[in-house]
Amino acid sequence: MITGCQQDTRTTDEKFIDSLEKGLAERWKLTDKDLEDSTETFNSYVNAELSEIRQYKDENFDSADLKQAAEAYIASLEHTLEITPTLDKDPDKFYELYQPVYSERGQALLDINGLSPLEMGDKEDQKDLEELLDDAQITRAATDLASQFNFQCVKEDGDEETGWYSAELESKVKNDTEYTYDYFNLTVNFVDKDGAVLTQGYATVNTCKSGQTQTFELFTDKKFDHVELAKVDYLVADNGFAGEIYFE
Repeated sequence: MITGCQQDTRTTDEKFIDSLEKGLAERWKLTDKDLEDSTETFNSYVNAELSEIRQYKDENFDSADLKQAAEAYIASLEHTLEITPTLDKDPDKFYELYQPVYSERGQALLDINGLSPLEMGDKEDQKDLEELLDDAQITRAATDLASQFNFQCVKEDGDEETGWYSAELESKVKNDTEYTYDYFNLTVNFVDKDGAVLTQGYATVNTCKSGQTQTFELFTDKKFDHVELAKVDYLVADNGFAGEIYFE
């Protein structure tokens, strides 16, 4: 009897997608066990994926876009492992750190799925995938909306002798996303000419409907050079999804 090994003729792109699907399935097998949150258990979730896809970190892909998205996804998992030791020491701090990493993972997965749609072999896994992609799509829409903010000073007053100062800023933004928000909150840094953060300001609107233009207002008593967006938090009306986005 003559036997031989069948050659794997799939491209790196195809192999990666297959491995990613396997890694997600293995991760969700573990999370379905509903284990107590700890550094050890969270590491096991992440490593279930990394064991399948880490090998593609330096591989050549046919699609440069898929390679970039794959590397971003792997980096998000590696970033997660950097912060998991915090979970045993301070769970609240961990989840604060994990929120932007979760967003990184979701955005990379959204890009991957856009280039090569993922198909999970199990219906429950497919449902989990779709929920993860839905979260990522909401986050992307909120990020795109936040990028439109451009605060302008509409009122300024002060007294050089006493050092008293006051400024009012506004930004009009149209919600061109498909989502209606129960609230959309901004945290903004007031920055001096040397790049130091003087203070933070907060602007919010309630019931920001899709297609609606809203005016966001900021106030400060610090003489500043410019403003920078630090954080956005929001609640989507239709499904109750609450999200946070941090900006560097």
